[in-house]
Amino acid sequence: MKLMNTKIMSLLLCASAIIASSCSGNNEEIIPGSSSLKIKTAISSTRAVIETENFSYEDEIGIFALNEEGTAYSKESMNMTGMYVGDNQWNIDPELFLTEQKADIYAYYPYSSSNQAPATVNVNIMPNYHKTIKGQIDYLYGQGEADAAYPEANITFNHALARVT
Repeated sequence: MKLMNTKIMSLLLCASAIIASSCSGNNEEIIPGSSSLKIKTAISSTRAVIETENFSYEDEIGIFALNEEGTAYSKESMNMTGMYVGDNQWNIDPELFLTEQKADIYAYYPYSSSNQAPATVNVNIMPNYHKTIKGQIDYLYGQGEADAAYPEANITFNHALARVT
């Protein structure tokens, strides 16, 4: 009888271990054949008013992903936030899953939640509205492309404020 109880307890422990290990707790829906968008950035060297060459920790950029027709790639692909976390790595929120369809990626700096279309990014010219560098706001824009096979968009940002000399 004692041997039978030991076998039943062992069986129950094994079943519990299998059930516990099979549940990862990750409820995120992954679309088959998709990859998560990643970006790498550079800032061009031009005759700009501001000569910024790097992003700083926790800088935020706005990101738009459009399909080949020029409309939203997905329902949440308009004005996503990209936060710089160092070493040319960005956290994108919300995460965008790419399919085999090419996505045109447009980005701008500094991020503003009021921007809803990539063709008309609002720029606030009020002093001290955004983080400033040497007293001047650095507005940047750039573009790239990505899809599930090549999910990393390489974006070279250009300075919107150019020096006229």
